[in-house]
Amino acid sequence: MATVLVVDDDLLIRLFLKELLQQDGHRTLMAENGLEALARMEEEPCDLVLMDIHMPVMDGYQTTQRIKAGGSKANFIPVIFLTSAQSDLERARCLECGGDDFINKPPNPTILIARIQSWLQRAKLANLSTRTVGM
Repeated sequence: MATVLVVDDDLLIRLFLKELLQQDGHRTLMAENGLEALARMEEEPCDLVLMDIHMPVMDGYQTTQRIKAGGSKANFIPVIFLTSAQSDLERARCLECGGDDFINKPPNPTILIARIQSWLQRAKLANLSTRTVGM
């Protein structure tokens, strides 16, 4: 069972994603903005983040940069943006700030779960290799 942090200012989206993730056997943490997400990650480790872009207080770009800048405690934590952005520039910015993938809103549940599983597997392998190299 993986722990997934869902970061979105829309309560209905958070609840939809929580239900979907729980049905797939994941534990879910939730935050409604980037600052709250960073605080949640300090309290409890997570294995993957689903990130909205446009939120009050701190947007998804800034939050992802902070996560990737060292808040992960040497573990690779995938960040998947869930976005309604149609602009190639906005999508590219998701990757430039450290995001690992993006999926359009509303997400197709089958595709979303498949991508989550894929990124969790990659993270597991990356984190195992990091521990092995550091020994």
